[in-house]
Amino acid sequence: RYRRDLRLVRHPHRKDGADAPIQSVLVRSYPDPTTALLAYRSGEVDWLTGVSADMRRELVEARRVSDEQDPDLLTRSTHAKLAYGTEYVGFNCRPTLGDGRPNPFHDAGVRRAFAAATDKQTLVDMVSGLGDRVTGMFTPAGSIEHYNPQGGINFDIARAKEELAAAGWTYDSDGRLINGEGDTFPVVDLMYSTYSPRYQRLCTGLRDQWIRNLGVDVHLKGQDSKFFGADLREGNFMVARGGWYGDWGDPTTWLNMFRGDDGNNDRGFKHPDIETRLNEAKMMADQQARLQSMARIEEDLFQEHLPLIPICQLVDVSMYDPWKLQGMTKHPRLVQYVADITMVSPAPESDAP
Repeated sequence: RYRRDLRLVRHPHRKDGADAPIQSVLVRSYPDPTTALLAYRSGEVDWLTGVSADMRRELVEARRVSDEQDPDLLTRSTHAKLAYGTEYVGFNCRPTLGDGRPNPFHDAGVRRAFAAATDKQTLVDMVSGLGDRVTGMFTPAGSIEHYNPQGGINFDIARAKEELAAAGWTYDSDGRLINGEGDTFPVVDLMYSTYSPRYQRLCTGLRDQWIRNLGVDVHLKGQDSKFFGADLREGNFMVARGGWYGDWGDPTTWLNMFRGDDGNNDRGFKHPDIETRLNEAKMMADQQARLQSMARIEEDLFQEHLPLIPICQLVDVSMYDPWKLQGMTKHPRLVQYVADITMVSPAPESDAP
């Protein structure tokens, strides 16, 4: 029923799961996350896959000092875990910007400088409070077996200024960042979607860090999701906040984004060596050698090329009552196996309405 609900039923010809406790799932649709949370509280739904951003921090902090035996329904139902997703800030890597001006972020040295001027831990502490894990790599650490690229660019203001100087940008006697022709570093437009207050807080923190650490002028540009996505695809931006969740358990779900012709390569990043090495890794029959090759590609991407700055591994917050719903997994790709889930009934008397 459009915008109301969707009923999922086990396929009658599927042999496995025939005796599973749950044979169907009703997926309800709610106009906003707050309404969904109220529906969970009232017992209208048993499992909430998305918690209102305004409530996450309060719920997670309450759960940290509690356990699954807490008599409060919302406290014991809150489950925060590192997800198969990364929050980042992406650079427009094209030679020119959408309006035809030369693009300073076409130079990888400039991109490395801005990465070195970014204090990720301070940003995460300021915007989240959920335990997001800062990262230098794009693929979440430990999420793919036998794949663990290392490195990235750490917070280092001295290195940031050295990278700028090597790219031709130095400070004059007035503290202005200028190039060899005397042109001042252009105003940096930092674009984000207004979908979530978190995005604005993150970009506000970035703006303040880059102004303080690099002496550049940074303007925030908040946009409705529709216009934000259109400008990304058309290359009408300088720097933009982004997030990516992997679709399958292999590095390609992360590294394919850096192929020149990939539909998700909004940054317009192209590098023949990266492209060649990705193609070579694709043809490798030895899985271990393939993973090692791709790890080296990722290390080069985020130590040298920096098409984007990985900020942190995202945290997923879901809700289900462990007294009622059992068999839930903590799969990093947010996968749940319905055939393994059991609903315990009746509920404990202490939790009865």
